[in-house]
Amino acid sequence: MGMKARAAAMIFSCLSAQYVFAQPAPDTAMLIAKLRKDSARIYRPRPIQLLLSLDQRNTFLETSANRNTPVDMQGVKFGLKLHSRHRGGVGIYRITDARSQKAKSEAGEPVEVSFRFNYLTVFYEYYFIHTRKWDVGIPLEAGIGRYKALEIQNNGNEGLLYPLGLGVSGHYKPHRWGALNVMGGYRLVANNSDPLKLSNWFYAFGISLNTRNLYDDARYAYRKRWYRRQLAHIGKISG
Repeated sequence: MGMKARAAAMIFSCLSAQYVFAQPAPDTAMLIAKLRKDSARIYRPRPIQLLLSLDQRNTFLETSANRNTPVDMQGVKFGLKLHSRHRGGVGIYRITDARSQKAKSEAGEPVEVSFRFNYLTVFYEYYFIHTRKWDVGIPLEAGIGRYKALEIQNNGNEGLLYPLGLGVSGHYKPHRWGALNVMGGYRLVANNSDPLKLSNWFYAFGISLNTRNLYDDARYAYRKRWYRRQLAHIGKISG
């Protein structure tokens, strides 16, 4: 090979090497833009969300003219959340008090009664205050249920009742994953002629977990770790 040929080959090799090493590293801005797009998709507003929650309340049974006996009420609600201010759906509740309660019969005589009450409601709640830290709403519910009151001395009776409830609820959200809840109201039960009167006040307080926000944060954390690994890999290639 002549001198000119060797010189040309050397120049070509230098240019080729310069071209290879001068190739730009993968665009980190593209990955950052994709992360922002993913986070916007994860945290996008959802006008309609599923609702599923336990509803544990405390209420009273009127067992005499001047005596209210506290009892527990267990329930579960499922339905939909609409635009953050509206909630609606169906609730299933149960009042069970296995202890014998002292009451008065229709004739005014003292009796001992063991009581069961299960009912189904349709509910709606509107939050007239909805901020990052506070929710305050008015829950309304109406339903139908079956009761059984067993008088110890007699056979007892059972039948259908129609409860209607109205109250006020408040939720304080110190963190996006949970809230402190309080609720109170009055339950009116139509055609309740049993010795144990069900029309009475109810109240509840507790802690709730926002599973939607928890799930969104977990998804975002996973995606963010993946992008960080990609960026670290790009840094190694560029270095």
